[in-house]
Amino acid sequence: MSNANSASTQRRASPLRIADRQKVEIMRAIARNARVIIMDEPTSSLTADEAERLHKIIAVLRGAGRTVIYVTHFLDHVLAHCDRVTIMRDGKVIRTAPVAGETKETLVEAMLGEPADVAFPQIPPAPPDTASPLLEVRDATTRAGIRGVSIVVKAGEIVGLIGLVGSGRSETLRAIFGADRLLSGEIRIGDQLYANPSPHRSVRRGLVMIPEERRRQGLVMTQLVKANMSLPHLSSLNRFGILLEGEERKRTVHFIEHFDIVPPQVNGAIALFSGGNQQKVLLSKWVYNSPKIVLLDEPTRGVDIGARRRIHQLVVELARAGAAVVLVSSELEEVIALSHRGYLLRRGEVIGQIDCHTSRVNDVLFRLFEANRTALRPRPQAAI
Repeated sequence: MSNANSASTQRRASPLRIADRQKVEIMRAIARNARVIIMDEPTSSLTADEAERLHKIIAVLRGAGRTVIYVTHFLDHVLAHCDRVTIMRDGKVIRTAPVAGETKETLVEAMLGEPADVAFPQIPPAPPDTASPLLEVRDATTRAGIRGVSIVVKAGEIVGLIGLVGSGRSETLRAIFGADRLLSGEIRIGDQLYANPSPHRSVRRGLVMIPEERRRQGLVMTQLVKANMSLPHLSSLNRFGILLEGEERKRTVHFIEHFDIVPPQVNGAIALFSGGNQQKVLLSKWVYNSPKIVLLDEPTRGVDIGARRRIHQLVVELARAGAAVVLVSSELEEVIALSHRGYLLRRGEVIGQIDCHTSRVNDVLFRLFEANRTALRPRPQAAI
């Protein structure tokens, strides 16, 4: 083994991107030579190409006589790569059946208990070209890897950040929110310069961010639902330093009902909730005080079809209420369907814009792959 490879195998897993940590978990399960392997949302942070490679590995494991239990909210993956499917709802098995007899519509209906449209909700009309920006980022550069990023978002507009893993999508959101310090560039909210952004100052200005990792970055897993929702907003929930518990409970009940959080417990232990319901609590936490700028990083990662549909509706509701929304999602179909415009990113730089109404997923993917391939192509050496 080379020194470089040896060094890479000795790296800690914690600093890795979430997609890379997920790959390590998958490789660990395979390396153990297990007869039964349970994969819980294994492709939630992988690109389409990485997911396809995983599915080829699953096919090899199945051919070798291994049993794979595949838990996922990607119904296309279930239909394409599984033999049988067990559908559950509210902790109960609805049915187990051969995949050959199922469609996406039958799976969704069984999961939700009612006929459901699997399409994305209709987003509101885009703001006029003459509208002033609510959020403007100019030539932002950080140590985390973004280089001269400039984007503009208007009130009532949903803008997607589109790129492959490592393109700088999440890092751009973190820079706007103030989680990563700007080395150069500037951020403007409305017509005012937002100098020295920080998470605390951003929340006070009505700029919030739903992070990619709800358990590590978004929620306090040792606290209750009520405390998680109200934590960033205690300044508006107290009088003379005394917490207004009645008002706190009232707001928590409102969001539990609005997002259909299950179980509907104000004092529920968040660590015991499903991933989808934890995500709903996280979203409630940040829309608690009607923010005017919302940064969404993988808002539907690892959630079931019901939670996914509700989150899509929230994105539309925010835009209709006049918020400026910036959306990041590894599912290109999702970000294009829910956005008015999209910025294409590669290696921390904006390389173009698209009109999401007129863009096709395959065309955008091809453009991203070509841009990355060109960037990695070795330069010709000068003749000696």
